[in-house]
Amino acid sequence: MVTVPPKHSAASIESRQVNPASPQHSPMCLCNQLLVAGLLVNYVPTSGFSGEDAVTLDELDHGGQHHILHFTLMVSPAAQTLPAKP
Repeated sequence: MVTVPPKHSAASIESRQVNPASPQHSPMCLCNQLLVAGLLVNYVPTSGFSGEDAVTLDELDHGGQHHILHFTLMVSPAAQTLPAKP
């Protein structure tokens, strides 16, 4: 759950099946082929915003452990789209 929303965007969380991303030199890399329960955090900055933003999430994992997760994000200005030449 988003407990402290970002000031310059919308953020949401969705449950999703994901592949782990363990480094290839790790014995855990064999798990990268498996789908596991995961969370996807969607962050969509307000149009025209660039700069620093933050979001805080509250998570209860499958083992019953409670976690407060704080993320600080640096949002770059959007690339400008130029009209196509005829």
